[in-house]
Parts: sequence; structure tokens; C-alpha cells
Amino acid sequence: MTNLRALKDICVLITDGTHYTPKDIGIGVLFLTVKDMTYDGLDFSNCSKISRDDYLIAKNGNSAPQYGDVLFSKDGTVGKVQLVDSRNEFAVLSSIAILRPDPTKLSANYLAHVLKSKNTLNDAVKKKTGSAIRRIILSDLKTIQIPLPPLAEQQRIAALLDTADNILRLRQQAIAKLNQLAQSVFLEMFGDCNNWIALKNVIVRNRIKEQVVDEKVWSLSLEQIASETGDLIEKIMVEKNELGSSTFYFQPPVVLYSKLRPYLNKVFMPKENGYATTELIPLYCDKEKILPEYLLTILRSKKFVNFANTNSGGAKMPRVSMDKFWEFEVPLASIDKQKQFLKIFDHIEIEKQNHVKTFIKYEHLISSLQYQSFAVN
Repeated sequence: MTNLRALKDICVLITDGTHYTPKDIGIGVLFLTVKDMTYDGLDFSNCSKISRDDYLIAKNGNSAPQYGDVLFSKDGTVGKVQLVDSRNEFAVLSSIAILRPDPTKLSANYLAHVLKSKNTLNDAVKKKTGSAIRRIILSDLKTIQIPLPPLAEQQRIAALLDTADNILRLRQQAIAKLNQLAQSVFLEMFGDCNNWIALKNVIVRNRIKEQVVDEKVWSLSLEQIASETGDLIEKIMVEKNELGSSTFYFQPPVVLYSKLRPYLNKVFMPKENGYATTELIPLYCDKEKILPEYLLTILRSKKFVNFANTNSGGAKMPRVSMDKFWEFEVPLASIDKQKQFLKIFDHIEIEKQNHVKTFIKYEHLISSLQYQSFAVN
């Protein structure tokens, strides 16, 4: 029978990083924050560097993780998990919790997988406090209970989930390489273009409202668009009279763009008629200058996403400045050259979508494996 045990009873240390930020001197000992916890592991390449003295202060305060510790982000973005598999000397900020399992009771690799599981993350999120910055406090983290089978069973489960994680990582790397290929093709074809033009000069801005004859329409929100594919996750049919006066109605061909964080990468091009939204901006292209599909690839490009991030502000709901948005310049080649690019891009996109679908399938499989592995009998 698998018992539930509180983390405080099976870890020899549960603490967090420094409650002050040591000065980044550009050289010295590594200092990590939550942003340095990536899907591929701990990113030491872009982290701060602190003095030896500051590191020793952190180490003496148990804010310097050791090989075999498990890191858990507890402030802001709750739920990032990394196993420390490097012997590099480094310290962390207080937004990261450090868990040191008792090796006689708990496998570190098993603990990392448990903390990634939906049930544990949901438990952690329920304990989040704070209004401005959402965080889970250490005293609550210590009380989270996890299933504790025998060590041999823990190691078997961890090895199985390691294999599944590696498959996901390979798929994600393949998707990233295909994105890089698409960018390379774009730069090869348009990098030396001498005709750059502001968006305001290729978008028909006076067609922002459409009349809808049907009594029912598809209601579209940001959450319905998958970040990975740009496809609709689900479609919701609503009565037209249920929609507010600020609703946009749109008909294809149109590119829909979100200026709100954290959805700056949400760009969608519907293939059907009759959608309505209050959250996405309809962009109608001047067809003599730019193809909608070409605009879609530009708004999904790394260059535009960086531009949107740089030019977004606002305290309550950060958003892109539309004045800046309309001034963003795109390389304007002939329609024939745009079509030539889109033909190549479509082949890359089909391959990418296949990888994305497999990635999503394995994500569901891992969730199922986690559910079965961490079930309490």
C-alpha cells in the first residue's frame, strides 16, 4: 500500500534562496532566478555572476543548492521543477525553493517528477498567497503530501518518466529547429529586401466591423487558440444578442491578433465565416500589397514577438501600444515572391504540426503515467 507523506517528513532540508539580490558583477559564482529554470534544465549561460563573498554568505544560509537537490519555483510562476544534476557552485534567489530529500526514504528524481505532476501542482497552487506577486510560502510547501512507495519502486517510476520526458524534449527540439528553418528561409528570401513598409500602409483599417446576418455566431477568445499551433482548441456557438456592442464580427480572409500579454503570440487566421470576438484585433490586408498568410507568418516571427514584448506596457493588463504596432515595418516583396515563400513555408509548417501533435499526444500520455504512478491505493 502506498502512503502519503508530507514533504517535511521525507526531506532533510526545505528552504529557499537569498532574500536579497547580490550584485551582478559579470564574473564570479553563478546566481540563478526563476527565469533560469527552463524546460531543458538549469540555464547557467545567461544568469547573474556574484562575488565569492556573496556566494559564501548564501551558502552559509543554505541558499546554495547541492548536487541531488530539487528546485521548485514558488513565487510568481509557481511549479517550475528542476533536479540539480550539475556540481557547479551556484546560489539562488528566494523565489526558488530548495528541497533536499532524505536518501533513505526518497529518490530525488522521483521527487522531481512528483512535483511536476498535476495533482501536486494543483495542491501547491491552492496554497498560493499574496495579491501583487502570487507565491507559495515555505510552511505550506512543507505540508504538501506525496505518495511514497518503496525506494526501488520510486526509482522504477522515475526511470519510466525520464524516458517519456526525453521523448518530449526531442520533439520540442525538432519543433524549434523547424522554426529556425522557417526563419532562415524568410531571411534568405527577404533579408536584403529594400522595400520595408509600415503595417499601417498595408492594412485596410476601416473594415473593423462586419454585419452578421445569422442569429448565432462562433465566439472566439484568446484561451481557445493553441499557442503551439495557432489552431482552435474548441469552438463555442452563442446567440448574437448575447454579445456586447464592442464585439467585432469578421469574415475571412482576416488575420486576428492579440495585443494583450501574456497572449502576444496569439495570432489566428480563421477559415470559416461568422466569428465574433472582443479580444482579438481583425487585420484586413490590402490584397494588392500583402497576402494575409504572409502577414500571419510575420506576426508569428521572432522579430515581431520581440518587438511586441519591447513595446508593451501597462500596470494592470500590459498590452502593445497600437501606435507602435502600426509603425512596425515588414519587408514588402512582390505578391509572386510572397506566394513562393508561402509554398516553402507550408511544407515546413506541415512537418512542424506533425511534431506538435505528437508532442501533445505524449504530454497526455505523461499525464496518464503520472496519474497511475502517483495514485494512492
